[in-house]
Amino acid sequence: MDILKSAEQKALLLRPIDDLLFKLMYQDKGACQELIRTILEDESLIVLDVIAQNTIPNLLGRGVRLDVTCKTSDKRIINVEVQRFDSDDHFRRIRYNASVLTARHTMKGTNFKDTSEVYIIYITEFDIINSDKTVCHIESFIRETGKIIDDGLHRIVVNAAKYDGSKTARLMAHFREKHFEDEEFPESTKQMKYYKKNSKGRKEGNVQTNGFNNS
Repeated sequence: MDILKSAEQKALLLRPIDDLLFKLMYQDKGACQELIRTILEDESLIVLDVIAQNTIPNLLGRGVRLDVTCKTSDKRIINVEVQRFDSDDHFRRIRYNASVLTARHTMKGTNFKDTSEVYIIYITEFDIINSDKTVCHIESFIRETGKIIDDGLHRIVVNAAKYDGSKTARLMAHFREKHFEDEEFPESTKQMKYYKKNSKGRKEGNVQTNGFNNS
């Protein structure tokens, strides 16, 4: 009984920026679609499939475990990661995740022009860009001309610590809260209420919270 109570108390402390609650909430197709539509500013985007804790092995090197990965109706592969701690080289991590994800979704014999568009959305609780913007896009470009190269890779850093008044900033403000209800984000609100207030949802969260460290 004490163990269950302890797990429930830990679950109540979780926020969407925390890895566990993020995966629980955004494994839901509707919530994941709402999140990505908001960040990409694309209300026409349709999410077909969502995989939470997508583990991609690499027999020749390091594998990866991705937080939430989805496929869209226009064949884009979108990975969304949350990162609370500034303890790594984040840009190289983004690069590596993108390379493994690209390889995973490229069949043998595929022409390079048909390689999937890959988006890495990297949500942080701290500032790695040193910008006053909540969302920053990183693209490949030619240094001498400034021309952007369309290589099918899109890196998007979302800073939950900076509030610039945008719709994404409003959603990211909720990512730092232990509970929220907001009509602007109905799907995220529904998932938050399910895991924080619904007895079945709280039980699911409690089971997965065992061993969770919120420090």
